Amino acid sequence: MKYSIISFLTISLLMGCGKEDVSLFNKWQLSSYLKGPGEVVISQNFRLKVEFNKDQTFSCDLNTNSCIGNFEKGAKNFAILSSECTEMCCDSINSIEAYQLLTDSVSEYEISGEQLKLKGNNYISLQFTLLD
Repeated sequence: MKYSIISFLTISLLMGCGKEDVSLFNKWQLSSYLKGPGEVVISQNFRLKVEFNKDQTFSCDLNTNSCIGNFEKGAKNFAILSSECTEMCCDSINSIEAYQLLTDSVSEYEISGEQLKLKGNNYISLQFTLLD
């Protein structure tokens, strides 16, 4: 009996310490995007951070400006329904382009570990890393 209780507690602790699966509802940092066949852009000189919330809203920070909006998701499908931004006058061309791909071209998502990939037609793909 004593060993059964110890075994049960040990298993419970080990299961409780396991990391939960990462969901879409987190903060993400863009690491790269693909805007066409062989056209990879690495996120080094610009930034794009996005947070997806359980109430189907999102917020996005570019180099200077910020955006908010609504989205919908299914098991794998994904779509931005609406978005609005502060005046996009000072952001880099790459951050604006990545944001436009996010809002106009993405139709599905995939999460692998702490990586989020948003994909669309014509080779469109945005790769994000989970932020703490």
